[in-house]
Amino acid sequence: MIDAISDELIPLSKLPVPGRGGKRLNASTAWRWAERGCRGQKLETVLIGGSRFTSAGALRQFLSLINDRPAMANARGASEARASAALKRLDAIGV
Repeated sequence: MIDAISDELIPLSKLPVPGRGGKRLNASTAWRWAERGCRGQKLETVLIGGSRFTSAGALRQFLSLINDRPAMANARGASEARASAALKRLDAIGV
């Protein structure tokens, strides 16, 4: 959890790409990670005075979670298989 008092806060518009020599992440990507998430995980943020911030620790945790989840690809394939099976059942009963 981000501590808005003691953590060094980073505005989403200035979020650095780790290991890329100061290159910034596109602001829309940072907002998407915070609002909708990626691979079932959301980037933790805090809202202060109408501006949204995160911390280096929250970014590190988020990246760790989305990169250590190979099972999500299998889950997506499984849901596609269920959807296909449901469509076949609907076709079979004439819907």
